[in-house]
Amino acid sequence: MRLRTRLLVGTTAVAVVLGAALAPAPAEDTFPSWRYPASLQSGYRLSSDAWTARVSNSGQWVLFTTVDWENLGAEKLYLRDRWTDRTTYLADVVDGRSTTMSDNGRFVTYWATDASTTIRDLTGGATVTATGSVMAINNDGYYLTRSTGAGPSRLLAGRVLPGGQREPERVAARGDLPFRDVTPSLEYAVAIRNGGIVRVSMTTGDVLPGPGPFATPFGDARISPDGRWVASMDPGRVQLLLWDTTTGQTWTRRMDDTVDGVLAVTNTGYVFSWKTRFEIEGGTPDSPIGQIRSIPFGIDVRTALPEYRLALDWASGAGTQLVAGDIDRIIVCTTESLIPIDTNRRTDCYLRPFPPSPLAG
Repeated sequence: MRLRTRLLVGTTAVAVVLGAALAPAPAEDTFPSWRYPASLQSGYRLSSDAWTARVSNSGQWVLFTTVDWENLGAEKLYLRDRWTDRTTYLADVVDGRSTTMSDNGRFVTYWATDASTTIRDLTGGATVTATGSVMAINNDGYYLTRSTGAGPSRLLAGRVLPGGQREPERVAARGDLPFRDVTPSLEYAVAIRNGGIVRVSMTTGDVLPGPGPFATPFGDARISPDGRWVASMDPGRVQLLLWDTTTGQTWTRRMDDTVDGVLAVTNTGYVFSWKTRFEIEGGTPDSPIGQIRSIPFGIDVRTALPEYRLALDWASGAGTQLVAGDIDRIIVCTTESLIPIDTNRRTDCYLRPFPPSPLAG
């Protein structure tokens, strides 16, 4: 199965396996590489549903968990190198939504089954324990985490050192602010202050004021991987907001129905969001048959273009690491089979593009 799948995505037209001729592989544009599930690839089949996923800026690394619903929801953590077609099991974890990784795939963080926050250096082989829940970790091993215990919650900064050591954690720049999201490089973060949205430089502590203050503060603020774009949503869940921190310009878009949350924003300013909707699949007008779905969609708030549905449904996850910024893709975990070879009837994770926008770039 591994060899056959490799042939499907390769450029070889005809191959011979043990003397038996195989049918020509489909043209490259039939199944471009981004259409293949990031959690389902040649030679590797999941035994349970993918549940959460993170992707590096380049699209090379995918950190994802699977959940076994028949075994009390046990979650397993995997790291996939999409460039070498290799998937590695890392650990059993408590909550896949708490996982993060560095953009180079070297460092991963997760809540271990003993309830500790674990950071692993997959290159150096070191494992350390951090305080609280890690928000992000960069390629140099610096990380941001929320303090726990008595007193106000603060954002702490730490660093993993060679040999299984780490620097003492200290309060980060503007660590008293309620941060919502941070870039993978740890250069910028977005927070809510005095009812308005601000972008914070995590290296200098400078605060760039943004939209607001609002009578009722916006929430679910997300920042693009490059730190330029910030997206948020009003408390009434009917209006999306986009802020260009470079020019200071803002856009708002009133939605036709309720939006449940802002998940991420790309380096080209697309907003990735989701909504809950009851979809009719049969029955009668008086007794419809259907199901409630969490539907992921993309939208360009700067234009009047309609929203772009990314999948039939969606599994959990939010934040900057849903975006592969270098290739302008969003990772979506869905039960929908988006290509014919996805026949395992499980939730798999795909990298999905947005349609071209006249304002992208």
